[in-house]
Amino acid sequence: SIGLVAGGIASFLACPIEVSLVRMQADGRLPVAERRNYKHVFNALARIGKEEGATSYFRGATPTVSRAMVVCMTQVATYDQFKGMYAAKFPGIKGVPLHFAAAITAGLVYSFISMPLDVAKTRMQNQKFGPNGEAMYKNTFQTLAKTARLEGVTALWRGYLSYFLRSGGHTVCMFLWLEQYRRLARYLYAKA
Repeated sequence: SIGLVAGGIASFLACPIEVSLVRMQADGRLPVAERRNYKHVFNALARIGKEEGATSYFRGATPTVSRAMVVCMTQVATYDQFKGMYAAKFPGIKGVPLHFAAAITAGLVYSFISMPLDVAKTRMQNQKFGPNGEAMYKNTFQTLAKTARLEGVTALWRGYLSYFLRSGGHTVCMFLWLEQYRRLARYLYAKA
């Protein structure tokens, strides 16, 4: 539960940067007349606040925070579960190969579970309002439902391989490093 809270707080505080990043990445895909043409992240932050108000920094905060909490929950829990399961099923696999197998499986699970929230977050953060000031995407559940209804349920996992390569790669590196850190800590504790 501490991981859920920490992930939620950190992602909420990072929302202004996340909104800027999402918009800067999407800008090149927009027609020239609709581009925001931010020069850099600080320009994006300044213009968003000036042109749209401070609340725009937290557009998509709910799916951003939800996604971070889901990531923290699934990443850690599934890693430990798969590590125990693989160790029991394949007793000859130990050390880095065991950690790698558990980490890559945890990355697959966490990517699959969190990707729809990432899709909702990105759509909410990148949207422009209609002429009447109406937002197309109002909240996480409405965004997920509208995307699934208009584009099909599989749209929530479009680009899964790319997402997994980023997220799964991060997961593998994180857990391999964690296991080496644990090993070093046990060694130093035994020496003390």
